[in-house]
Amino acid sequence: MNAELARYNTATAQAADAHSALFLDVWNPFTTAARLTGDPVGLWSDGVHLTALGDTVLLQQAEHLLAEHRIVENLLDYTLLERDAALAAYGPMFARYRPVAPAHRFRLLRDLEGAGS
Repeated sequence: MNAELARYNTATAQAADAHSALFLDVWNPFTTAARLTGDPVGLWSDGVHLTALGDTVLLQQAEHLLAEHRIVENLLDYTLLERDAALAAYGPMFARYRPVAPAHRFRLLRDLEGAGS
């Protein structure tokens, strides 16, 4: 496998760790699958998109990460609320991740809301 991809994988893992984010590290499973099949490019159909084998390896790793960290179960623990109540209750949890809209978008939204009155 490509040494540049290995460096990219390491840098990505370090960035995720620095921000306390989960990182789905598929480097070892992909290199192992490539070694075992004897076909280092057999995981990609065209060098970019995964083959059925590549999809399977990725799926298995994603399922493992989701199960290990109980991500789905934790999401199901949230109380179902109506949209406005959910925004009030959960919005602050995600506010720091929400992109800031440029000022012209706010003006456009204000103008659209005023036109509907």
